[in-house]
Amino acid sequence: MWIKKLGLLLCCLLFLSLPVAGYCTDTTTVQEPQTVVVQLTQWNKLKETINQQDMTLTTLQTKLNLLSQNSTGQEQTLMTLNSQLTDCKSQFNLIKTQLANATISLNQAEQALQQNEVLSQTLTKQIKGLEHKISVLQRQRDMWAAGCGILVGVVIHDKLV
Repeated sequence: MWIKKLGLLLCCLLFLSLPVAGYCTDTTTVQEPQTVVVQLTQWNKLKETINQQDMTLTTLQTKLNLLSQNSTGQEQTLMTLNSQLTDCKSQFNLIKTQLANATISLNQAEQALQQNEVLSQTLTKQIKGLEHKISVLQRQRDMWAAGCGILVGVVIHDKLV
């Protein structure tokens, strides 16, 4: 907004100086200096107006410099923030990649655990089957031993009698 006002003021001053520039180009030949008679009050009012405009221009220039400095500071801040944003994005992508790799590893571990569970169940069934066979074989052995013991006792009893 201040920049627009400063530009408008500079345009007005340029337009005011155009007649002076035309006058200067028209007086390329040496002529007697012309004098203008002005009342003292008008002269003082003109000087005061010129001084006010000069102070206004100085103030506007100072404000423009301040705005330019603020703009430069904001640009630097924006560049810093953009740099930080780029860093955050790269770290996010790295974490995202690591998370994807961890998810893959977790899925592989779950599959391995499921396979191990299936193998464990199969092994448990085989162990129970073997334990059953062993107990059946032990019973058969005991039955054969008892049967042989009885047979030997009968044979010995028949020979004694």
